[in-house]
Amino acid sequence: MLATLRQLFGYLILATLLVNPIQVYFLVYLYESPLYLAINPVAIYYLLCAIGAYFGNQYCKRQWFALDVLAATTLHGTFRRTISGITGQHMDSKKRYMYQAKVIDWLAIKFGDAPNHCYRAYLYEKHLKFID
Repeated sequence: MLATLRQLFGYLILATLLVNPIQVYFLVYLYESPLYLAINPVAIYYLLCAIGAYFGNQYCKRQWFALDVLAATTLHGTFRRTISGITGQHMDSKKRYMYQAKVIDWLAIKFGDAPNHCYRAYLYEKHLKFID
């Protein structure tokens, strides 16, 4: 249970890089600025990259891959691993990873990948000897 809460807290902290709730509060509610001024430029960049990745742009896909590796390194202390690979490794043994794999696999299919994205990412990382 503690590991689940720690992981969830880490994801929330990382999400504040994209949407800073304090910035939104001050700009929108305190200064009555338009909402678009409160959106973090990094969030806009990754939103545009998501749109580009959806349409197959390789540069945009690599940007999301880099964010994925950053998240795995920050939250799990791994080297060159991805959230998908970590999820694929633990999806059969831990329930939270099973649900996480379903969401990631669904998104991967929407972005043009084949089924079982997380498990395939785990096998790829294992082949490259990224797993300790």
